[in-house]
Amino acid sequence: RTAVKRQHDYCVAAIHRHFPESIKITRPAGGQALWVELPKGLSGKQICLTARTRGISILPGFLCTNFRAFDSFIRIGYGGWNTGTERAIREIGQIIRRHMEHGVE
Repeated sequence: RTAVKRQHDYCVAAIHRHFPESIKITRPAGGQALWVELPKGLSGKQICLTARTRGISILPGFLCTNFRAFDSFIRIGYGGWNTGTERAIREIGQIIRRHMEHGVE
């Protein structure tokens, strides 16, 4: 439990460091993942597709429901935290910022 709590805290801190301030983080009960609500107008699917081209795997919210309510969400797992995870979160933050500024890459 201590290790999982530490991994959670590292992930939340990294998201706050690298993502725009306008994101919202939700930690569901159970599991080792966070849901991130993207800034208005961004698609979780597009963020995930761009991240995938860089070897980063995250889950877009639309895959978890039949409703469009979660189109602007991404799911980030934090189990097994390491320096590669920090790098990936930094890159996801850069992707989000580019999509905010210029639309889809």
